[in-house]
This record gives sequence, C-alpha cells and structure tokens, in this order.
Amino acid sequence: MTKCQQETRQSLKDPARRDLIAGAAGAVGLVVFGGFICHSTVSEASLVRPPGSRPEAEFLARCIRCDRCRSVCHTNAVGIAHFETGFLAMRTPVMTFHLGHCDFCKKCAEVCPTGAIEDFAPETVRIRIAVVTESCIALRTGACTKCYEACPYDAVTLDARRRPIVDSLKCNGCGMCEYICPSNIFQAYQGKRVRGIIVRPLEALKVKVLGEVVRSAHDFCACSALSHSFCSSFSVLFCTRAAEHSPL
Repeated sequence: MTKCQQETRQSLKDPARRDLIAGAAGAVGLVVFGGFICHSTVSEASLVRPPGSRPEAEFLARCIRCDRCRSVCHTNAVGIAHFETGFLAMRTPVMTFHLGHCDFCKKCAEVCPTGAIEDFAPETVRIRIAVVTESCIALRTGACTKCYEACPYDAVTLDARRRPIVDSLKCNGCGMCEYICPSNIFQAYQGKRVRGIIVRPLEALKVKVLGEVVRSAHDFCACSALSHSFCSSFSVLFCTRAAEHSPL
C-alpha cells in the first residue's frame, strides 16, 4: 500500500472528515437530481404524446413505463422518451413521427393498463398540429410538395409560390407530413436536424400566437402614439379574444 493510500484511509476514519465528504456527495447528488427534474419540467411541455393521452401531470402519474403502447404500434409512430427529455419523462411514450405516422387505430389506448391513454374518437381527436420550419425546402425553392401530396386530411395547401400552408382546423397532428419530409436528406451537408415540417404541441403554438398578438398590439400603439395604459388594455383585450377564438 502506498503512502498516499494510507493517508486516504486514515483520513476516512476521522468521523468529521467522513461526514464532510458524505455531505458534499449528497449536495452534488441533490444538485444533479434537481437539475434533471427542472430540465424535465421544461421539456415535458414540448413532448408529443399518443392520441387519447391524459393531461401531462396526470399522464406522468399514471404511466408505469410498461412499453405496451409502443409494442403494439404497427406504424412505429410511438416511441419512448430518452435521457435528454428529463428525468420524469424518461421511458414514457412519445410520438416519433420521423419513424412513422399515426393512423388512430386506438391500439395504444386498448393496451394501456392504467388509463394514462384513454379511449378516443379518431374522427375528433387531435394529437398536436403541424408547423412549417425554416428547414423546409419549398420555402426557398418551391420545388418540394411532399407534405401537400401525402396529407390524408387535406390540411396542407400551397400558396402562389408553392410554399406549404397548414390549415389548423383540418390538421390533427397525424405526423404523415413529418414522416414523409425529405429535407434532412437533401440538406444533410448543412447539418440540418429538424425537418421542414414537424408536429408541435397545441399549447406551445397558442403561446406563440398570443405573443405575436401582443407584439402587434404594441406596435400599433407605438405607431399611433397612444398612452401606455391604453396600450396595455388593448393587448389584454386582444389576447383574451384570440384565446377564445383560437382554433388551437
């Protein structure tokens, strides 16, 4: 045994030193564990769950990570959340539309043993909603119409420049557009990792829409030289009306 090892063993026999080391290790563990939880709280808001899933908090409380929903999905649309999604969400089911689309067969709801995924009506349920990203090839060239051709609900149309537009009233988030999108293949040399059209949570999009309304209201007030109090009331009114009539 070396002199260094002897000194280390001797120091560990000291109760005060041992308690200090244990306390430091516990503090590090709490920081790391707390970081996982905080990270998961942020990440879970953007997770796309299978159709019929309960609200996020209740879903996490009921889901036992049994993997039955993923095993019965014949289109490979149901996957599992990994480490990067956060501690609480790990191993829970999420939609992986880069591997397949959802045809609303309801098998995931049928095999769920805890009711985390409930029965649903395929005609009315909405998973999330598709949005076009900056990776879309058609935004720059108008040369790709894959999502328009593949959408089974006619929720994607083309504008005059052949750029895709998603109809939020028709889109139910089946993921066919994201599954068929070839943007990552054709733009791999640019390091693209997000497809040209992806399915996003309805809640996140509503917040984005309301944020745009607020900015528009403030811009209007600034251009009109209106008072700050009137501007604030104007923004609140616009947000309230937008939330009440939002198709999301």
